[in-house]
Amino acid sequence: MGKKKQSKTDSESYSAEMAEQSAVEGAAEELEESFGTPNDSESEYAEIIEDVPVNSIEDELNEKIVSLESELADAHDLYLRQRAETENIRKQNLIEVDKARKYSIRDFAKSLVDVAEVLDKACEVGKQSDSTATIESIQEGVELTRKKLLDAFSKAQINRIDPELGSAFDHNLHEAISVVPTDEMPPNHIFDVFRPGYSIHDQLIRGAMVVVSASLVEPAEPATKNEDENPS
Repeated sequence: MGKKKQSKTDSESYSAEMAEQSAVEGAAEELEESFGTPNDSESEYAEIIEDVPVNSIEDELNEKIVSLESELADAHDLYLRQRAETENIRKQNLIEVDKARKYSIRDFAKSLVDVAEVLDKACEVGKQSDSTATIESIQEGVELTRKKLLDAFSKAQINRIDPELGSAFDHNLHEAISVVPTDEMPPNHIFDVFRPGYSIHDQLIRGAMVVVSASLVEPAEPATKNEDENPS
């Protein structure tokens, strides 16, 4: 009786194992149908890899490298050329500034040469003709020299500041050297001109030295005693 019962148990276990194995095999078949066998996947991947051209990728990268190196060389060359051009401009500007500093008064100097020549001629006249030289001729020479000098000043934009008597005092153009109380004109006006001034363009070289008017100080009236006041 015990042997029959054990045989039945072994038979049931064997049936369960076979059912489990059958289920596993069925699941494996379904996976193979969906994704294929491992051998099929490996062969498929191999075909994909074989289709990718390795040489073409390397060639493309090499072409990109060459292109970038060419662009870098062009940019460096442009930088060097622009740097050289900037340096040349800087040197040229320095030369022009130096020339301007050296020869800025060339025209003015040429005008002064004319003045010097007139003075030389006036001196020669005074030396050669002691008896015939007259005050008038010397005066004419001095006047001509003065005219030449003022012409040179005008060309160089050097303006003479010669204020009129009675005009208002301007501290920007005039320099007061003294003050004169007077009733001939209002206070703070030009009473006399001691020396003219000069300016170049709009910049003052020296102010005109002038005498400035001031108001008269009237003497105080003497105090009068009140006649009605009794002395103490």
